[in-house]
Amino acid sequence: MSDPRLDIKYDWRLRLEMYCKKVGFGDPVYHTYSDRRGGRTAWSCNVTVNKVTYAARYWFDGSCLQNAMEDAAEVALKKLEPSDQYPSREPQGTV
Repeated sequence: MSDPRLDIKYDWRLRLEMYCKKVGFGDPVYHTYSDRRGGRTAWSCNVTVNKVTYAARYWFDGSCLQNAMEDAAEVALKKLEPSDQYPSREPQGTV
């Protein structure tokens, strides 16, 4: 039996693709790249939407490359769509 926490969900990539179709942009284009760090290689991603490139915020292990693509899609979508649709994950302050 597989652990459901390990199932990768491609929500941000799908949302970005649907957004691009809705506004008449071409399909998002993903560019993955690597950086050798010691004995390991870290991976990240950029996504280009309507001739603008958005970079993922984080670096990932090669087995988690899909997460880098998700991260780049999330960054792009949050820049392209109104911010009120995606509430901030940061704390709002103290009481």
